[in-house]
Amino acid sequence: MLGVQLPISNLSMALDEELKTLKKLLGDRPIESLIENQNIDMPDKIAIMKLLTKLALLAYLTNPKLWSLLAVKRVNLSIQYGNIAESSHSYSNFQIYTFNQYRCVIGRLVLYKIHYLN
Repeated sequence: MLGVQLPISNLSMALDEELKTLKKLLGDRPIESLIENQNIDMPDKIAIMKLLTKLALLAYLTNPKLWSLLAVKRVNLSIQYGNIAESSHSYSNFQIYTFNQYRCVIGRLVLYKIHYLN
């Protein structure tokens, strides 16, 4: 879908790969640095984020592993290409997924982006 591959099976392996990608994308930067990301200016990437956000809403109810994968995938896309309003949803989903590790920092990022983008 628009250059984004979602697996039909082996969701755990795909999730592990997305988490590895996230670590690479962040590098030594603290997660708070995502506040400084620019907004997405590529229509295809905006469409991908919007579609994946809608899919995540369905996955939350039907497939928790897919929901987790989508949370991390959307954060990775936001890091790579920038933020849109749906990025706040992505960061909050990621916060739920990684509650113990990043809970306070991601929460502040979500609030900042909601305020900044609206």
